[in-house]
Amino acid sequence: VTADIYQRTTRDMIGPAEAIPNLGGISTADRAKVNNATLRNRGWELSVNWQDQLKCGFSYGIGFNVFNYKAVVTKYNNPEGLIYNNHTGLATNKGYYEGMDIGEIWGYEANDLFLSNREVDAYLRQVDLSFFKSGDKWQRGDLKYIDSDGDGKVDPGKGTLADHGDLKIIGNATPKYSFGINLNVGYKGFEISTLLQGVAKRDFPISGSNYMFGGNNYNFKEHLDYFSTENPNGYLPRLTGWKDDKDFLVNTGYNTTRYLLNAAYMRMKNLTVGYTFNKKQLRHIGISNLKVYVTCDNLFTVTKLPKQFDPETLNQVNMSAGGDAQNTAPGLTSPMKQNGNGMVYPMNRNFVFGLDFTF
Repeated sequence: VTADIYQRTTRDMIGPAEAIPNLGGISTADRAKVNNATLRNRGWELSVNWQDQLKCGFSYGIGFNVFNYKAVVTKYNNPEGLIYNNHTGLATNKGYYEGMDIGEIWGYEANDLFLSNREVDAYLRQVDLSFFKSGDKWQRGDLKYIDSDGDGKVDPGKGTLADHGDLKIIGNATPKYSFGINLNVGYKGFEISTLLQGVAKRDFPISGSNYMFGGNNYNFKEHLDYFSTENPNGYLPRLTGWKDDKDFLVNTGYNTTRYLLNAAYMRMKNLTVGYTFNKKQLRHIGISNLKVYVTCDNLFTVTKLPKQFDPETLNQVNMSAGGDAQNTAPGLTSPMKQNGNGMVYPMNRNFVFGLDFTF
């Protein structure tokens, strides 16, 4: 059994320039990058291994390791306290703030769809949703946003730590509790070994993504599960044209709890089955050692993600559900444009048959 804990502090970290109001013609996107942040990374790792052989010749081994970390911004000049805004209805701000947990996802609580226009009318008499669109534009099949702060309306406030309205941290895209499991058994020449790996907790938002956009280039059978009179329990909202900007943004453009995916998974990375022949059986053919084996990589995956998403290829930032070279959060994502859109090849499943012999 081994256990480690660590803390690493990165000072003068390169990040986006200071969060400042859009004055003087300098847009948020045009801010330079400077050395102005400090990041504290705390983590731990635990490993447990056991190997034994019984008197009958049966051998077995078990290995397990798990690790976790949390990266928090401890210094960043953000006097306004602007939060990390992406797909919230506010002007995009991808800067840091002190106390920010890297990977956090800000969004709205919206777990259900309106099932009838009568429900829409009754709800709008109690809750003001005009930040998103006017009352006469709401229909059955639209997302039902919850008034989380109880002020009678749903909006993102000023998008600051002091005033973020109904916005709240609904998840975190950083993989938590990554683990690996090694198992092996052996008896009279037979050997079986396997490696399992996974992540116990991770969130992934698909709002604002090309996957939610649909269109000619994103046609999966899962897109048929949309709200309609024939399918009132559909997972996706009612169909709208992409030119219906308000409807599109309300239903698919903002981070919400309904369209926050559970990206935890466990995958069998490798399974190997082999048999080593007894040397006495090989003497008459002139071979001193002979082993036959079959191995398979990525045999199966246990996850709640839709089938077109691969948990190992998901990126960490919600822009085109994954990030691209132009729209990335500092230090969080690689410039892979298709990650997270369901348009990337999954991990290959390989089968290998082999002989290992010595004369």
